[in-house]
Amino acid sequence: MKSILIIDDDPLIRKTLSSRLSRRNFEVHLAEEGEIGLAKYAECLPDLTILDIRLPDIDGLEALRKIKARNKNACVVIMTAYDDMKTTVEAIKSGAYEYLV
Repeated sequence: MKSILIIDDDPLIRKTLSSRLSRRNFEVHLAEEGEIGLAKYAECLPDLTILDIRLPDIDGLEALRKIKARNKNACVVIMTAYDDMKTTVEAIKSGAYEYLV
């Protein structure tokens, strides 16, 4: 079974994505903060990580860099409500697979 880790501080986003992905037979792991997400990443090594840029404890870009340092082949999709070209470019340069606004 393919696994997906969702790191997002918005409980509605976590619940909605988790519900939809679980129905499609993905194993879903959830984290509401970056540090918790990094610990869960190390624990479950998901096939895909969906990562919010703005988190309450660490910046999503920092979390992305730490994930990529652990696994250079990690597939990380950045998802955010904030459209900022500088952040988009930085995320792609840091190894994000995709940046969704």
